[in-house]
Amino acid sequence: MRLRSMIGVDMVSSLPFWDKKKTVCQKAEMWLGAHKTFSSKILVDGQYVSLLNFLEIHKELLGFGSELSFLFKILSVHKPLSLQIHPSKDIALKGFAFENNKKIVIDDSKRIYKDENPKVELVYALSDFYALKGFLPLDGINHIYRSLGLDFNFMTHESFVKTLFDLHEFEIENIIYKVLGNLNFIDEFRAFWFNEIYKMYGIDIGLLVFLGMYIFKLKTGEVFYTESREVHAYLKGECIELMTNSDNVIRAGFTNKHIDKDEMLKVGKFEEGVFSLLKSENIDGCDVFKLPGTNLSLFHKCIGGESYFERVGVMILLVIKGKVQLNNRISLKMGDSVFIGNCDCNKELLICGNGEIFIALSL
Repeated sequence: MRLRSMIGVDMVSSLPFWDKKKTVCQKAEMWLGAHKTFSSKILVDGQYVSLLNFLEIHKELLGFGSELSFLFKILSVHKPLSLQIHPSKDIALKGFAFENNKKIVIDDSKRIYKDENPKVELVYALSDFYALKGFLPLDGINHIYRSLGLDFNFMTHESFVKTLFDLHEFEIENIIYKVLGNLNFIDEFRAFWFNEIYKMYGIDIGLLVFLGMYIFKLKTGEVFYTESREVHAYLKGECIELMTNSDNVIRAGFTNKHIDKDEMLKVGKFEEGVFSLLKSENIDGCDVFKLPGTNLSLFHKCIGGESYFERVGVMILLVIKGKVQLNNRISLKMGDSVFIGNCDCNKELLICGNGEIFIALSL
């Protein structure tokens, strides 16, 4: 196997669920990939270089296409992340071109479209994981609002969101204070999370949207995904995240960052949520989760002894427990990761040792 087709991705093992003794700087989020706004570094001939730059020179390692088609993330969510929406492909293309024509620089805080790609996400829970995704039935939303003493009668999910975002700041503040005084009139679980989000973000329009959304709890090992245009947020827990290679985010709440109300209302899919767990396939003893509508898959396996994998496509392999060795020559410990490019050489990958791994794969 050629050296350049299997190269370590620079990653510090500093997430809280790895740092049991809390002896190193903790990070909430780690990216593995090659995006224009952020790229992992790889070790080549003793020097760290940008994976993005390396792949621009060695496009043969991608197999096809001009860029790595996925981002691989590890999240440790200790406070709710922003309520957000991601664009579909056609929306991303138009939005990226529009903002370029407006000469909005990529790192401008008000820039939404940082690339031309859609964003679809898969989440594998590493602990109990809490998330928001999609909206309750309209009668359920109206019931919650009436129970809280709020005089609204929403006719559609779209009008629910638009009505809230048309409120003045003082109206939002008055409503949130009223809700805080009436939380005992709604279910305890929803009331708990309203309080938690309020403690983190204070007066935030996302709190009123939250009241009409589904709250889900995943157990360790359970997987779900979000499509483009779906309103969602991650509230708490640790997970592996596999997504298309995009950093396009349209925020709707739980944030101090820019919220573009008009773009959010234009792009968002405001309808009753449908939630189901993503089922795995068993391939070579691995649990394999395919991200719908993409060519991406997430492999998960606990290694005990020797395991052989057919080497197809482009991969990033991550070790989250123990120690493993690849093809008897690359040793990896907890927190280490490796980029494995596409090539015409040895198609078999030998992994031995004792540990737990995830592989992000693009075919």
